[in-house]
Amino acid sequence: MSMNINGKPHDLPAESSISAVLDLLGIGEKPVVEEMDRLAIFPRDYPSMVLPDQAVLEVVTLAACG
Repeated sequence: MSMNINGKPHDLPAESSISAVLDLLGIGEKPVVEEMDRLAIFPRDYPSMVLPDQAVLEVVTLAACG
């Protein structure tokens, strides 16, 4: 399936969950904020939410400033 992640096209396995996509991107263990097609997604929904083809996903990693 084709998806736009942070403004860049990606080809991903069909019926990927948000958790699976984060793992493929190498950020599965990092704190992130997700938005799919301009809607915020709760972290509790990452494992069960299957992304549709042609979705637009925005991923923001969180970092602490000190």
